[in-house]
Amino acid sequence: MEKRDWKPGDTCVMFTNKAKGYTAEFTIENFDGMYYGIRRGQYYHRVAPSRIFPTREDALASLAPWESEEVTEPAVPTDEDTDEEICQGIQMGGM
Repeated sequence: MEKRDWKPGDTCVMFTNKAKGYTAEFTIENFDGMYYGIRRGQYYHRVAPSRIFPTREDALASLAPWESEEVTEPAVPTDEDTDEEICQGIQMGGM
């Protein structure tokens, strides 16, 4: 992604929970030479330029491949699983 010059009043997107891929839109208020001042409602943050993106898609594309994979649910034992398989899963942290 190319470098962007943000101006006061521009809307940007920032991760609110990177692990879950949650983002929110913020409004650029100022730039002090190092950090941007961004606001969403009553919440004000000072953030590095590398943490804000023009769109949610750009933000998600910035994640490394292993960070953007969806979290899978742990395996749930079925009637076909043996007691030994269930115990192995518990010992390995699977359940």
